[in-house]
Amino acid sequence: MISLARLRSPKVQQQRLVDASASRRGGSVGHRGNTPTIAFLSSPSVSTRPRVRSASTPATTTTRRPCSVAARATPTKPMPAWDGIYNFVTKRNLETVSPREAFALASKKGWVVVDVRPRKRHEQSAPDLGDGIASVPLYDTPDFSKPSLTRYLRAAILASQGVAPVEQNEEFVEKILDLLSSGGGGKRGLLMLCEVGGSLTPTASFPTGKTSRSLQAAFRALEAGVESAKVKHVGGGCFAWAGEGEGEGLLMTAEYDASGVGRTPGIVSQERKK
Repeated sequence: MISLARLRSPKVQQQRLVDASASRRGGSVGHRGNTPTIAFLSSPSVSTRPRVRSASTPATTTTRRPCSVAARATPTKPMPAWDGIYNFVTKRNLETVSPREAFALASKKGWVVVDVRPRKRHEQSAPDLGDGIASVPLYDTPDFSKPSLTRYLRAAILASQGVAPVEQNEEFVEKILDLLSSGGGGKRGLLMLCEVGGSLTPTASFPTGKTSRSLQAAFRALEAGVESAKVKHVGGGCFAWAGEGEGEGLLMTAEYDASGVGRTPGIVSQERKK
């Protein structure tokens, strides 16, 4: 029977601490003479001598190794619902200008018309402004050279419905900010232009106006921090610029094809009459 005095002896207490430490670290305890030794079963290369850290020795910091998974690019944020965009741009007093006003700003005041339509539409026909216009699609044909099951499935579904697949341009904000920088020509402001322009004017049919890609593009510019005074929206879009309906009839690079515009231009014309 072990006496109480023996249990309280310094050597026994030290041995019990060593046993507990070895148990936590997956080792076993043996004895060599009067000195206990620890054998670590899981790592033969580890020293069998227990490490003792003095009060003056700083604790070691474990550095995590970088994950081997390849970094992924941050996807473009989904476009908010139209009501949210409408409230955002109206609070920032987004101004709508006519095609003729946009022409004067781009040709004489150092502004740039940003054609946010798909690049193919821009190449077919666009306002003839030389370096006063830039094609920066807000949405464009997906890049199928980049493997993506989601992209393929979405394109297949849209194609089955007779709709050309498009996706947000991940470089849109970067490109429009470049236009305002000295390296991109130092343009004084951005004139957002799409096919039919949309509208911020409430009507009986559209109490919060009518959404469009140019208004969405203006939202992206303002959201990115561009001053309200440097962003304008071209009402009527290319449809009005080319003189279709009650448009301005300004010069285009080629004959404008309005066959795919749909019913929206009629809405734009009705709002202009009011």
